[in-house]
Amino acid sequence: MADWRLAGQSIARRRCNALAERLSSFSGPPYHVARADLLGRPGRNSEAVDAYQVALALEPPAVERAFISRRILALMSRKTTGR
Repeated sequence: MADWRLAGQSIARRRCNALAERLSSFSGPPYHVARADLLGRPGRNSEAVDAYQVALALEPPAVERAFISRRILALMSRKTTGR
C-alpha cells in the first residue's frame, strides 16, 4: 500500500511540475501550497518548506498566511525530530 501511495505522489508531483511551466504567469499561492504538500508527504521537508515560503512571499490573506506558517512549523519540527 505504501508503495502505491508513493508512486501516486510521484505522479502528482510530476504533473504539478509540468503545470508550473504552463502556469508561469500565475502568481498566487495555491499552486505553491499544493506543491509543498506533495513534497512534504514523502518527507522532502526542506523542499516543502521552500515551496511554502514562496507562497508566503506572494503575500496571501492573513488566514492563508497563518495556515502556511503552521505547515512550515510542522515540517521544521519533523525535520528536527527526524520523523
